[in-house]
Amino acid sequence: AFLPLLEQADAWGPVRVASIDDEHRGERAMIAALVEDIAAGTRSDGELVDEIAWFLNAVEHDMFDEERLALDGDVVSVECVVVDQSDG
Repeated sequence: AFLPLLEQADAWGPVRVASIDDEHRGERAMIAALVEDIAAGTRSDGELVDEIAWFLNAVEHDMFDEERLALDGDVVSVECVVVDQSDG
């Protein structure tokens, strides 16, 4: 429910949503890779713990950036912009 609202927030909304979607797609790919590594048993527990800790730190950083860059009141315009208007 959040992304459709962000997409309509201002003229940059679709760009912000596309960026967030790309980041989340990458995060899901990383989770899938970690699950594969765990299932394969080819990495040591210590390596997996380090990789998971790195991933969680990266997700936390991405969440902070999303809040700062996509949701901050100074970034999201309060001006009304009509997207896809053809005339008038």
